[in-house]
Amino acid sequence: MSYTIDLKNQFKDIHPIKLPVIKQEGPIDFTNYYMEKDGEPFIGISGEFHFSRYPWQKWEDEIIKMKMGGINIIATYVFWNHHEEVRGTFNWEEERNLKLFVELCAKHDMLVILRIGPFDHGEVRNGGLPDWLFGLPFDVRSNDAGYLKLVRRLYQEISYQVEGLYITQNGPIMAIQLENEFCHSAAPWEFTAGTTDEWVSGGSGGEEHISNLQKIAIESGLTAQFYTATAWGGALAPTNLVLPLWGGYAFWPWIFYDKSITEHPATPEYIFHDYHNNKKAEFYNFDPRYQPEDVPFACCEMQGGMTNFYEYRFQIPHESTAAMAAIKLAGGCNFVGYYMYHGGTNPDSMRGVYLNENATPKKSYDYQAAIGQYGQLRQSYHELKKIHFFLENEKKVFAKTKTFLPKGAEEIDPTDLETLRYAVRVADDAGYLFINNYQDHLEMPAKENLQITLELENETLSIPSKPTLSIGSGISGILPFNYQTKIGKLKYATAQLVSSFDEAQTTHYIFSEISGMEPEFLFDHHEEPIKIEAEEKKTFTVKKDDSEIVIHYLPTSEISKLWKVKDKFILSNGVPLSKNGEVVFEVHENTFELTLLEESKNFDVSRAINKSDLMTKAPVSLKMKRITDRKISVSIPPIVFEGVKEVLLKVRYSGDVGYAFIDGHLVDDNFNNGSEWEIGLMKYREKLKYEPLILSTVPLKDSRQVKSDSPMAAKIEISEEAGTLFQSIDFDIIQEVTVDL
Repeated sequence: MSYTIDLKNQFKDIHPIKLPVIKQEGPIDFTNYYMEKDGEPFIGISGEFHFSRYPWQKWEDEIIKMKMGGINIIATYVFWNHHEEVRGTFNWEEERNLKLFVELCAKHDMLVILRIGPFDHGEVRNGGLPDWLFGLPFDVRSNDAGYLKLVRRLYQEISYQVEGLYITQNGPIMAIQLENEFCHSAAPWEFTAGTTDEWVSGGSGGEEHISNLQKIAIESGLTAQFYTATAWGGALAPTNLVLPLWGGYAFWPWIFYDKSITEHPATPEYIFHDYHNNKKAEFYNFDPRYQPEDVPFACCEMQGGMTNFYEYRFQIPHESTAAMAAIKLAGGCNFVGYYMYHGGTNPDSMRGVYLNENATPKKSYDYQAAIGQYGQLRQSYHELKKIHFFLENEKKVFAKTKTFLPKGAEEIDPTDLETLRYAVRVADDAGYLFINNYQDHLEMPAKENLQITLELENETLSIPSKPTLSIGSGISGILPFNYQTKIGKLKYATAQLVSSFDEAQTTHYIFSEISGMEPEFLFDHHEEPIKIEAEEKKTFTVKKDDSEIVIHYLPTSEISKLWKVKDKFILSNGVPLSKNGEVVFEVHENTFELTLLEESKNFDVSRAINKSDLMTKAPVSLKMKRITDRKISVSIPPIVFEGVKEVLLKVRYSGDVGYAFIDGHLVDDNFNNGSEWEIGLMKYREKLKYEPLILSTVPLKDSRQVKSDSPMAAKIEISEEAGTLFQSIDFDIIQEVTVDL
């Protein structure tokens, strides 16, 4: 099938602006379309990581993992009740040490957005507000003087922790978010939930409240270069005060608070839209209170995963995250942000309560994120990585391209599985073709024998030259056209551009497979495209006159091995962490592979310092004892922890909820969604020398009733249990290999 899109009138009104959100001079500036850093276009790639939900001793490695995935900004909530759970007692130690976390971000050149609340949500108890606020003589999230007085004290405490760490002081903090979803969203007030079903206020006081919070922040010393606020759902984010931030989720467990809803709908999140166009101002989940072309379209909460609620269990398809990024980027976004990018564990309370929202797991906040609760890299990490490498490589060009949509693109119904979904960003007749064949809650069929014709200002270009384009089910991709290389123009490639690098006098270009698509490369000095096998790793040279370039084509099976370390691209099954002048690889397998991408340089893997230790690790068996069908004791031999970085217990069970205890203390839990339950044990190695890990499940129940006909105050649950057996328990060892690159 053939499609045509008119790409004439490519002029995009891009001009410098001095948004009122810029409060002081510094390296950050804005045009109306994109952010600039040090005078150059800058594509912000933000990943959410909550420091108070992760062991502080491991922060540095996890920050590096985020950087290795292409993240250049870390966004983090400062949860009020994680720091002042007891009134008047602030805790900034260990997992709550904000200063250390920000300093580590600075060490690794990661910018920071602090989301300081006072209301955050984040599936935290009371949305992050301390319990003790409930009994005081004011409404929270209001302009009441008593409430604002306590907010000022909170902001001052935060300010003390990050003093001297702002971007205007050569630190990493570039922006501060005020409140969250103000006048749009609330959270259960867990102090009363279950009896009165009380909810935290959604907020009152209008835009004046955001203004008051900003004034208090500035007066408290929280003087970031600019401020932000979430804008979706009618939330208040006045552009005279803040940069409005957007997002999108396609899995909504919260909708099942409404008991009348029994099935999750397919959402419009995967329909292309032009978000920076005054003539198309409103769209699903985008209802700005300003002219869209006046302000950059920026995101802070694109779906990087989603946590399971008790009433809704699901597995996030890894393809959904890359497709979400493609939709936003194609629509004019030059600042992406994922929530969450890195999972974690809810910290222990000082008061014996759990600090989660009651619909979610008590401890686990894995979020099915790109990086999991214990630092595991998911396939979504690698799918996003190749997009992030592309954005960094192309930022100066990509930031200035204009969005074009084919006629009717925004009217496509999410349940329409046949119509091709595509969009283009272009400037000066060169740009990027976006194709999306993913839809949440439905399965898109593969598309075959397609051709997309671009009617440019100075030519008509068909991609590919014959109608042979295909794309797999659930797949999205970004194809370059009229791409300038060192030997002329690449007219098009039916593969995804990832990055480029120079070696001596030769430029190398890295492309990755788009599943289901046969890769071909047409250069302006060739009559026919160069075709290669889709699933074959291939390096080839293209020459013109006395010049040449090298193309590296990586199939999907190889893209997870691609890394950039010390300005070199490598392929490795380990995860490289560059710190303190060394490169340390996390390795999850018994073998360690490492090659330099350039064919002319083969890396000698024997240079790995402790490779021999890795290869000779002896197998160890767990000691398990059945207590009941639903409870088991697991003893971990101390030798398991010797010379390793992490031990992941891997559990499969049939049941409703799983709990893990050590000496009666809950360390993890799991709402069973059919995935393997992974539990990181290294944090508890000392306790596990003397105490077993107790795994307990709550059974699935075919039927249930509470018998309460006793004349005394007695109740008992009677149910038919649908199996609670543990199916498998194993473990995975993560080791480190230090390499001299």
